[in-house]
Amino acid sequence: MAETSEPSAHEVLLVAHLPDIERIVASIARRHALDHDVADDLKSEVLERLVQNDYRALRRYRGKGSIRAFLSVVAANVWKDQNIRRFGRWRPSAKAKSMGAEAVTLETWIYRDGQTIEESVSRLLESDRCDLNRTQLMRLVASLPIRSRRRFVTAESISLSNSTQVPDADLSGEDLQSRADRVAGEISAVISTWTSEDRLILRMRFFDGMKVSEIARAVRLPQKPLYRRIERMLGKLRTALEEEGVEPQDVMDLVGQGEVEWR
Repeated sequence: MAETSEPSAHEVLLVAHLPDIERIVASIARRHALDHDVADDLKSEVLERLVQNDYRALRRYRGKGSIRAFLSVVAANVWKDQNIRRFGRWRPSAKAKSMGAEAVTLETWIYRDGQTIEESVSRLLESDRCDLNRTQLMRLVASLPIRSRRRFVTAESISLSNSTQVPDADLSGEDLQSRADRVAGEISAVISTWTSEDRLILRMRFFDGMKVSEIARAVRLPQKPLYRRIERMLGKLRTALEEEGVEPQDVMDLVGQGEVEWR
């Protein structure tokens, strides 16, 4: 009978702490609102990182500090690497950093992770790291510079459903992101002189695709006058963007949610 090799000490260590890895990944998934498939991918890559090259990562653990803290660092680094691959390197804006930790967190969740304003504000309010109320957080969001949302771009997502839009068919994901960044920059410049409430309403309607009724509840305004207010805001924005050479369709394709009607 062939002899079976004994598991190495590092293999034994990994198996013993699989429950810890499960809990660490689950914590990251909750914190970043990851769906089941993304969380599974994260767990698989964490395990792969730990076993590759004959458990090289685990061999770096020298027994100083808890093994769970060490595994948490490994998982955090894997999560960071995944985000860099998907979205590119993310850096908070200077404006967000000047406004404090809550502003940096909101900007990251909204523009890097693609969460809605309402989701991000509610999530921060439910956390134990926020001393601000909803109104104060909404004001922070309104003061943030508009940035295009980072997203994973596949060949399929680059393909345009309308075959008449041939000029854009050859754009790479990097080109699309560059255009999105330009449009976002133009919008941010145009609305920088608007009131914070107008900027917040525009973000909710234009970037999050929220219904007017939802916006009215979120900012505690009467719903009926809000329709005309939004129309006036979008009319002003359209005129200003056209003067800067930005086509409305660019905004619709690259930044907007497809629900804003440009009149």
